[in-house]
Amino acid sequence: MQKTNPPNKFLNISTFLGCMLFAMFSYAQTTVTGKVIDEQTEPLLGVTVLIKGSSSATTTDIDGNYSISVADAATATIVYSYVGYATTEVPVNNQSVINVTLKEDLALLDQIVVVGYGGVKKSDITGSVSSVTGKELNAFPVLDAAQALQGRAAGVVVQSNNGGEPGAPINIQIRGNTSIGASSSPLIVVDGFIGASMPQANDIESMEILKDASATAIYGSRGANGVVLVTTKKGRNGKMVVEYNTNYSIQNTTNELDLLNADQFAAYQTQIRANNGNTIAYPQGPANTDWQDLIYTTGSTKTHQFSFSGGSDKINFYASANYFDQEGIIINSDFERITFLSNIDAQVNDKLKLGLNLFGSLGTKNGVSTQSTGLGGIGGGGDDVISLAMRYAPDQPVFNDDGSYNSGNTVGDLVDNPFAIATERVDETRETDFRSNFYANYEIIKGLEFKTTLGLSSETSKQGTYSPSSLEVTAGAVGGRAAIVNTRQRDVLNENYLTYKRDIGKGGKLTLLGGLSYQKTTTEVFGAAANGFLSDSFSFYNLGSAQTLLPATSALSVVEIQSQFGRVNFDWDDKYLFTATVRRDGASNCKK
Repeated sequence: MQKTNPPNKFLNISTFLGCMLFAMFSYAQTTVTGKVIDEQTEPLLGVTVLIKGSSSATTTDIDGNYSISVADAATATIVYSYVGYATTEVPVNNQSVINVTLKEDLALLDQIVVVGYGGVKKSDITGSVSSVTGKELNAFPVLDAAQALQGRAAGVVVQSNNGGEPGAPINIQIRGNTSIGASSSPLIVVDGFIGASMPQANDIESMEILKDASATAIYGSRGANGVVLVTTKKGRNGKMVVEYNTNYSIQNTTNELDLLNADQFAAYQTQIRANNGNTIAYPQGPANTDWQDLIYTTGSTKTHQFSFSGGSDKINFYASANYFDQEGIIINSDFERITFLSNIDAQVNDKLKLGLNLFGSLGTKNGVSTQSTGLGGIGGGGDDVISLAMRYAPDQPVFNDDGSYNSGNTVGDLVDNPFAIATERVDETRETDFRSNFYANYEIIKGLEFKTTLGLSSETSKQGTYSPSSLEVTAGAVGGRAAIVNTRQRDVLNENYLTYKRDIGKGGKLTLLGGLSYQKTTTEVFGAAANGFLSDSFSFYNLGSAQTLLPATSALSVVEIQSQFGRVNFDWDDKYLFTATVRRDGASNCKK
C-alpha cells in the first residue's frame, strides 16, 4: 500500500496568510498626488479634484498641488473642474502621480473682456487675463468683491490683513509678492476710475484680472503688481426689473487651542519649582477660567441688497442700495456698511453717448486689538487679546473681589486680562467714500471715436481709540489714554483718448488707441493724543479735558500724474494676433 503524507500545516497557513495579504493589498488606499496648471503653465489655485462616483474630494493649493486617496486605483477616475475651464476626467490606472493641464472653456472665447480703455474678444487676448463673472462673485456673502476673488482666478491670492476681523482690509496678490518692502497690491480700476475702492459684489457685472506685462502695460508703472478691472452693472432695454437679495451666515472658530485648566496649570508650576529646587507648592488661584471661551463667540454676516434697472433705446439706468453687517468671532468686534451705486447711460443721438456713475459708502468698524500694533497699541503683545488668552493664567478670575478687573497674571509679563481689554478698550473707525465719474463718447467718423472722462472722489476716515484707567496695566498709570487720527483723500481724474477700428482686406482687423491721462491725489492727515482723563464718558471725543496733551501730528501730500498711452491690436483671420502697448508717466513725486 502506498503511504500518503499528511497535509503540511505550515504550507496551508502560509498560503492562507498570503491570500489575506493579497486581499488587503488589493483594497488598500492609494494616494495620488499631482499638479494642475493652465495652458500658460500657471498653477491653478482652488481646482476641485473629485473621485468620480464618490464624495471624496479636495482642492489644489496656491502652487496647484493636490493629494487625494483613491480606494481602487485600477478602475477609479479623477475629475478636475475649475471656473472658466473645461472639466477634465483622467483614469487613475494605478498611477501615483497625475499632472493635469486644464484648457479654457471654448464657449467663453467669444466673450468680450475689458482690458483697459476698451474691450476685446477673449479669444483675441495676447496677454494673461482672467475673467470672473458677477454670478461667481456672489456665491457666498463677503465684505466686498475682493474677498470673493479667492479661488476664482489662477495666480490670485486673497487674504485679510488682520485675520477674520470684521471690516479688515483685503490684500490681493497677483502671482505672489513682487517686493520685500513696498506694497504688492494690484491697481484697482472701477468703471475706468483708477485707484477706486471695490464696490459690493452684488453690483458687479464682471471682473478682469490683468497679470502679465503685456496686459498691464497700458497702465504703466502703477500696473506693475497687476491690475483688477471692475465693471459694474448697467441697465438694459425693456421693462424695469426690481431685485431684492439677502443672505445670512454664521461664523465660528475652527480650532481652539487645548490649554491647561487651573489644576493642571498649578501642578505644572509646582513641578517647575521642584525642578529648580523649590519645595514650596505653587499657590493656586481661586478660579478656573477658560480665556478662549470668554473672548470667542459666534459671529454672523448678513447682507441686504435692493436694486432696480431698466431702460429704452435712448436711456438705460441701474441703481442699488446695499447693507452689510458683520458680528465678529471676538466679542465687541463688528462692522457695518451702507453703499449705493447708480449708473445712467444716455444715447443722445447717433454719434453722442453720455454716462454718469455715482458711488457712495458709509462704514463703521468697532475693532478689538489682536496684533498690539496700530493706533493706540502699546506693543509687546500687552493688548493683544488672542495671545493674552493663551498667556494669562487660568487660575485667575476675570474680576477681583472689589469688582475691578483682575490684572494679576502670575506667570510672565504683568498684563491686563484679555476679557477686560476686549470689552473696555474702544477702537472705532468711521469711513465715508463718495465717487462720481462722467463720460462722453462721440463718433467723429465711421470707425473713429473720441471718449473723455472726468472723475471726482473723496474718501475720509476717522479712527479713535480709548483705553480707560480701569485697564490698570495698559492705561492705569496715565489715567487713561486716547488718540484720534483723521485722514482725507481727494482725487481728480481726467482721461481723453481716440479709438480707431478698421477692417483690412478679407481677414485683417486693426484697432488703434491713443490718449492722455491726468490724475491729482491730495491726502491730508491729522492726529492727536492725550493721557489722563477724569471721566471715561467722552471716550476719545474730548481730548481737551485731558491732563496731558501729547504732540499733535499732521501731513499733506499732493501727487500729480500726467500720462500718454497708446496701443495697437492687429488680428489676421483669427489666427495671427499682434499687440503693442506704450505708456509714459510723469509724476510730481519723481521730479528733479
